[in-house]
Formats: sequence, C-alpha cells, structure tokens
Amino acid sequence: MLVAPFNNVDALASIIAEHGDDIAAVIVEPIQRIISPKPGFLQAIRELTHAHGIVMILDEVVTGLRYGLTGAQGYFDIVPDLATYGKIIGGGLPVGAVAGRADIMDQANPSNKGSAGYVYQNGTLQGHLLGCAAALATLDILEEPGLYDRVFSMANELRRGLQRVFDDEKMGIIVFGEGPMWHMLFSDKLPTNWRDIVATDTKKLAAFEAEMIRQGLFVLPNNRRFISIRHTQDDLDATFEAARNACRAFKA
Repeated sequence: MLVAPFNNVDALASIIAEHGDDIAAVIVEPIQRIISPKPGFLQAIRELTHAHGIVMILDEVVTGLRYGLTGAQGYFDIVPDLATYGKIIGGGLPVGAVAGRADIMDQANPSNKGSAGYVYQNGTLQGHLLGCAAALATLDILEEPGLYDRVFSMANELRRGLQRVFDDEKMGIIVFGEGPMWHMLFSDKLPTNWRDIVATDTKKLAAFEAEMIRQGLFVLPNNRRFISIRHTQDDLDATFEAARNACRAFKA
C-alpha cells in the first residue's frame, strides 16, 4: 500500500509513474474526513487512473446520501469505477453497498460462480430485511423536495454563526467545512491535508472541546461534525449561546 497526501496531484502522479503497473486501485475519500478537495483534484485522480488502467474507488461511506441522493459523485461531478457506502443508507442500521462498473461488479455475481475471474463476496448481514426496509424508508425521506437545500442552508448558518462567536471572543479559531459537515481548528488558514491539521494546536482544541461539552454542546472530540435533518433554528441558537459561554469559561 502506498499513501499519497490528499490534494497533492503531483505526489500521486509520481507514485503512479513509478509503480503504475503494480497498482490495482486508488482509493480516496472525496472529502478526507474534514478536508475538502481542491478544485480539480478528484478529476485529476480520475484522469490519471483512467490513463493507466487503474481502478478508482471512491469511499462514500461518509459522503454518500449526505451530499445529495447522488452523493459526492454528483456534488463534485466525478464518476469512479467503484464506490462504497455505509450505514447512512439505512438511517444508521447495519447496511452497506458497493456500486460500480458492470464489468467489475459482474465478477462478484453469484451466477458466475465457478467461472474464470469469479470473486467470492459475502457478508453476515447481506440482504438483511430490516436493513433493506430501513434503507427504503430513509430514501423516501431524503427524496422530499427541498430537504437537502434546507440542511445545507442550516449548515452554512451554523458555520457563519460559530465563526462570528469565535471572532467576537478573539479565540483564534477557524470554522470550515462544506455541505452538512463542519469542523474547527486553532488556525488562521484552511487545511488542505492531514499534515496541516496535526500542525495546529490539537491539545488546546481538545481542551476547548471539553469545555464545549461542559456547556451543553456535545461534540465528538477531534472529529468532524454534522447538521442533520432533525436540527432546527432553536438548536442553532442554543449552539451559539453554548459556544460563547464555552469561550468565556475557557479564557477564564
């Protein structure tokens, strides 16, 4: 396994140039945990993999359905060879999916068992009725007109509101993210890869996050956060108040 820094097309091109004949696939999250791709980054991966006959796998376990019914593929206008999805399909129940090119997917088709190129694939909960029923119900909800527009709008307001609080309180925190996701760092610039994140004061952030929890705002420490379809304007207002209280308690 070879690792290329996120958002670094030159590094990936160099790896492919040196090891291209031995690389079966390039796996990438369209948004690496909390880091957005630079314009054209995913498209460059698509072009490089296609030119060298390498399978591009888009890990949509986090972004699938969260960025629209077409996931990050539609959001960023990118078509990989394979894509993976997780329990978001079933609203949190144990269900997942793999989608992709017919010629690749056909290799795991049970009707081809015994033939050349057949790949055995199985899972404990494969085809589980409860997970599948939950997935259909989830899709019914996500197909409601205007749902994604409302969630994205609330997420934008959340990021703007938190940034305003942190600026007012002179915390030196940047709030970032896109779509329904958001995060914050003690930094003055947007991160473009994981190295940018670990270069910030993560211990200070962990201490501040603990204060936010004490003020009644639950955040998963050192991780991305989301707006969901269940959040309301009252939730945003309460978040801003808790964040301001956390800032003042932290500084004290």
